[in-house]
Amino acid sequence: MRRFRKATIKEVAQQAGVSVTTVSLFVGGRESVCSPETAERIRRAVEALNYTPSSLVSSVQRRATRTFGVCMLSPLDPELDFGGHFYEQLWRGIVAEADAIDYSLLHFPASVRCGASTDAFLDGRVDGVLYHANTHSDPNQRPTRLASAGLPTVLLTRSQELPEGCGTVYTDEATTAALALEHLWELGHRRIGHLAGPRASGDDGIVGEIGLGRLRGYRQWLQAHDAYDPALEGFNGSWQDRCVAELLQHWSTQPSRPTALFCANDTLALAALAHARALGWPLSVVGVDNAHASAGLTSVDPGGEAIGRESVRSLLRLIEGAPVAQCRVAVPALQLHIRASTAPV
Repeated sequence: MRRFRKATIKEVAQQAGVSVTTVSLFVGGRESVCSPETAERIRRAVEALNYTPSSLVSSVQRRATRTFGVCMLSPLDPELDFGGHFYEQLWRGIVAEADAIDYSLLHFPASVRCGASTDAFLDGRVDGVLYHANTHSDPNQRPTRLASAGLPTVLLTRSQELPEGCGTVYTDEATTAALALEHLWELGHRRIGHLAGPRASGDDGIVGEIGLGRLRGYRQWLQAHDAYDPALEGFNGSWQDRCVAELLQHWSTQPSRPTALFCANDTLALAALAHARALGWPLSVVGVDNAHASAGLTSVDPGGEAIGRESVRSLLRLIEGAPVAQCRVAVPALQLHIRASTAPV
């Protein structure tokens, strides 16, 4: 195996004919430590050997690495069976904001993401961590330990039962529901159903918080408009479309069936649209994620990129000593993309 070999400070000192201490002080910025002639010899040796000071050693000396750890699936991860578009947008925001402030990102591998140990987070390589729980284990166990150890930690897409000391950035799901429902209401729909995703963390990991938030937003908005009917709520129990056909068949036989559906994500919305068309039912459908523009689906963009950017800003604020309360941020859903799946009553 051919491996890169980095020149050492000792080799620079030998070639320049000076001590290691002199080279160390010189490359550290104290050029007055030696004569102009000696300085020139050191510069020539550094250039000839392509020597660069160790960034890791320098960061330890400064007690800062200018690196954020990211404990989260990537959009290409084989473990990811839904939400790939949202993760892509989330990553896009994280990378863009880290670039803007000149920070590096360290993406932890699956062995770390899915484990229980905190060692990889606390070995000094990162100044703080962006953390997204993606297993069915206790989602607070590791973030609590990280915050207790003094490592600034910001959770991604969490809003409930937050560990002490941790920041968080998430979508304000009330705004997600409002964007969808306002559009349907303006089209004249009053019988608006909701096809829900998982409702609690036990249903489908921590993402159940998101489904529950959208359900609550749906209820609150329609209750405020005196149009809420619990009979128009359908519980799929998953982000996948396993129960959609059964729910649509049931609703289609009701005397006061819905004229429109707000679905918890695009996967459910596309399935609902397909089954409604098969039944000859002119149902208007709105999804969430904006992941299927080519399918003509009206959909809410939940602002994944904005969440990614804000998570980096919140982590930096936490590192700089801001109160935790200032590092817990609800980001409004971005916008509604109106397409062919919705129409007037």
